[in-house]
Amino acid sequence: MEKKPTFYTNYCEFKNEVDIVNKLLSIYSIVKKNGNLRDFEKKVLNYYIRKGYSTKTKKQIVKELGLKQRNLNQTNYHLTNKGYLKQSTRNQKNKSLNKELQDIRKYFVEGNMKAYVIGFKQK
Repeated sequence: MEKKPTFYTNYCEFKNEVDIVNKLLSIYSIVKKNGNLRDFEKKVLNYYIRKGYSTKTKKQIVKELGLKQRNLNQTNYHLTNKGYLKQSTRNQKNKSLNKELQDIRKYFVEGNMKAYVIGFKQK
């Protein structure tokens, strides 16, 4: 009698840290947020996941992506409304990654993890 596997494995190649974070964001967006992440929002989140949400990172995003601060503020507003960022309880201007994206940062960027498991459950 043939033993049936309990899970299916498929591998995704990546070039560097930016590439793996982009792929993780695409998967996360589809699985958890119904694919509602625009390309530009993904670029901004990629910086926050790799470098942390900080004034320094925001300045780097403005410089490297060639935007104005108000455009980044607007993007952060939309990312907050979509649930990717969360507002600080102490200061509305301060934000952070949501818990799941913090975990992606912790395990994949800081911890060098290379496996992301997706489970399926019927509604």
